[in-house]
Amino acid sequence: MAKSYVKKIFALGLLIFAVTHTSAQVELGGYFKNYNAVHLNKNYDYLILRNRLRLNFNYLPSEYALGYASFDVKNDHIGDHKDLELTLREMYIDLYFEHYDLRIGKQQIVWGEADGLFITDIVNPLDLREFILADFEDIRMGINSIKAQFYFGNSRLESIWIPQFVPAKFSAPGETWAFYTPIDEIAKSIPDSLIMVYNIAEPKKRLKNSEYGFRYSTHFWGIDLALSYFYTWDDYPVFRQYYKQTSNPFIPFSVTIKPEYDRLTVLGGTFASTIGPLVIRGEGALYQKRNFYTEDFGDNDRVVQKDFLNVMVGAEISPGDAFISGQFIQEKIPDYDDQMVNDEIVNTGTLLLSKPFLNETIKPEIFAIYNFTHEDYWVRFSVKYYPVDGVEIILAADILGGKKENKLFSQFDENDNVYLKIKYSF
Repeated sequence: MAKSYVKKIFALGLLIFAVTHTSAQVELGGYFKNYNAVHLNKNYDYLILRNRLRLNFNYLPSEYALGYASFDVKNDHIGDHKDLELTLREMYIDLYFEHYDLRIGKQQIVWGEADGLFITDIVNPLDLREFILADFEDIRMGINSIKAQFYFGNSRLESIWIPQFVPAKFSAPGETWAFYTPIDEIAKSIPDSLIMVYNIAEPKKRLKNSEYGFRYSTHFWGIDLALSYFYTWDDYPVFRQYYKQTSNPFIPFSVTIKPEYDRLTVLGGTFASTIGPLVIRGEGALYQKRNFYTEDFGDNDRVVQKDFLNVMVGAEISPGDAFISGQFIQEKIPDYDDQMVNDEIVNTGTLLLSKPFLNETIKPEIFAIYNFTHEDYWVRFSVKYYPVDGVEIILAADILGGKKENKLFSQFDENDNVYLKIKYSF
């Protein structure tokens, strides 16, 4: 850990030295952001007190190459992660040729059309230590990879290779944004002394464990269309459960839990087009042999593998200077059986409303996600203020909850908060 931290500081020092000692081919930008959030509970205690400095470097050695690096220096004064955190977000080089280009290094690869959700946009792992409430640019983590893009008229073929698996990040058990897991459910009926949890092991650093994918995109008849294939590891571990009978009639079982990462193949597609003033978008993915939990006592590890469909259709319109966007998302397990813990079909809707005022210096916005199946929700009310160029002030509130316990949003129903962000970009 310390060695990695020193490497990041050394790399940042080299870049700053380059900026101050090289010609105008090097450009420096970024921002400073202050972020304060308060719990909307009885105590109104602080949830977040944070300062973040982001430094972005562009290096232009020639018209055929571009170097880019992005660093974060984050300081939390309260909460679960109080230490000063230095993160190398991205560092890559772009090489441009006549009919293709290459990007080599740590980067973010963005696929998909959905707002606020990840369907085919699953190449990069996510930092979910603050659930999905953080800015998307902070949720998506950079990964070391090689991306090649080949151009054919109106079409493009993108190929990616990721040599090493990087999992998603989660809050530790007991922290503010810790997810509800099968371990929590098992602990309701089995004492901790009869639960053994193995440490999770990541796939070994071998060539056969690398990830790769392809995405073909084109434009015809006024439609943007893309098809994708991704052979990856599931970023989220599955908790395999092995039950053993005990001699105690009141507590008949002990359980051993082994968290593991499994391989996953994802086939996806997106489209976008316009019909009059409407922009129509769609996205879908077939996850082959995804892991799901079962209550079948005859199953050895309480995990079954099933294909999984995730489909979105959405539309947006801009009447005047307002903006309205809606999406409908359906998740389905085609080969469903009644002993599975998950629902066969899950329906979700999203709505985004915004409208600027006073020469676009003030912009109120509402973003809402409602899960019709689980009856839980997340609603964000925000007002953005731009007093001068480069300055953004956001006052907002996040409301989470639902009728059913421990669903995606309802598990955080005690984490409603109001926050203030002040950002200066340079």
